[in-house]
Amino acid sequence: MENHMAKTYDFIHDESEKARFVSKGLRTYFEYRDLGIEKACKGDFVAHVIRAKEGDNATGVWHRHDCSFQMIYVLRAGPSSNMKVTVCA
Repeated sequence: MENHMAKTYDFIHDESEKARFVSKGLRTYFEYRDLGIEKACKGDFVAHVIRAKEGDNATGVWHRHDCSFQMIYVLRAGPSSNMKVTVCA
């Protein structure tokens, strides 16, 4: 595994009051807000806020993310929200 602690990253500060969501993400039923992490970490990590579009239904398929770090936090979830998280060492 790559030692990310040996690298120098830039500082990033994101203010939610100035947040801008865009609809040009991977899934048309979500809106995405870039947090600037990818640029600050020179592509080693990615972080953004995702929210469901009003009136749209998720139609995604099961998939996996092959990455060294992934953080998921849920602010609100409806009864149909389901997610399986598997941690591999």
